[in-house]
Amino acid sequence: VIIDHPARNERPNVGRTRGQSPDVDGVCLVEGPRIQAGTILPVRITGHGEHDLIGSGPSEGEIPLYRRGNRDQYELGD
Repeated sequence: VIIDHPARNERPNVGRTRGQSPDVDGVCLVEGPRIQAGTILPVRITGHGEHDLIGSGPSEGEIPLYRRGNRDQYELGD
């Protein structure tokens, strides 16, 4: 999932999967800590709404795999 909008005001992070087009398809609501926009990370899908997916992201302290615009690979943890 790529994060488009970080969490704020008790709302989850908003992102999309590879198969979701921006402004056309639903979104993926990612629960967990605030994640910077542009971050690409694995998300476990835990539910769904009429159009949107609901998932859980990494726990606090885990580093995303990589960020858009920076193809350097990071490891989870630390």
